Amino acid sequence: VVQPTQCPAVDFLKAASPAAKSAPRVTLDSPEVDETRPLSGTVSGLAGRPLLLLLVDDDGKVYRLRAQPAPGGETATFSQKFQKADPWSIGKPQLLLAVVSDQPVGAGEKIAGATSAELLPKLATEGRAAQASAALAVFKFE
Repeated sequence: VVQPTQCPAVDFLKAASPAAKSAPRVTLDSPEVDETRPLSGTVSGLAGRPLLLLLVDDDGKVYRLRAQPAPGGETATFSQKFQKADPWSIGKPQLLLAVVSDQPVGAGEKIAGATSAELLPKLATEGRAAQASAALAVFKFE
């Protein structure tokens, strides 16, 4: 279901520390996104841990998304509007990767537009040291 350029995101999930606390859960408000429906939802199971929320597009480019933690630190919400989607991306799977860890992961990395093949193996190495766990959600541009 994922594009070959997105495979590093799946590999990241496999590499998440088995000793980490429980994985987060991503709930999308809708699996279809367009210029009138933002990519929005909730990440739960944070247990007060830092959240790194990444979009991995069908070309394998990675972008950091902003999430707003709720009081108490158990959940965070996100909402990202997009202009008209690239016509080549419509209908293809886009990935949302939520990473939680005891220590922040990816703080020193240039993320915007990096390829998943370059960035995610580095973050996986950091994540293992920070007891990271992760969840993945799939959405499509309509």
